[in-house]
Amino acid sequence: MEVLLLGTLLTTAIGAFGFFLKHRFKKIDDNTDAISNIEKTYVKREDYEKDKKDTENHFREIEQNYITKEEFTRGIGQIQKTLEIMEEHSRDSHKTLHEKIDRLIERNVKNG
Repeated sequence: MEVLLLGTLLTTAIGAFGFFLKHRFKKIDDNTDAISNIEKTYVKREDYEKDKKDTENHFREIEQNYITKEEFTRGIGQIQKTLEIMEEHSRDSHKTLHEKIDRLIERNVKNG
């Protein structure tokens, strides 16, 4: 009976030890995966600071060169007005030129 009890206790102890050993190895594997992930995504502090500074400089450039929608619309309106004035001037010049040519032709026909 003592042998049976000793065998049962020994088997239970080995089973418990195996369970805890398996659990411990699983944690080690999980930690190894986590470390691998950290190594893949790790950024050195110098690289981070450089990228942060570059981004801040980029935002400063954007702020300096940025125009609002209202400024853009106002600028386009001014360009359109200028084009309309140029077009009107061109039409007037074209009309005047045609009138002069017509007068010259009439003179040549009369003197002709």
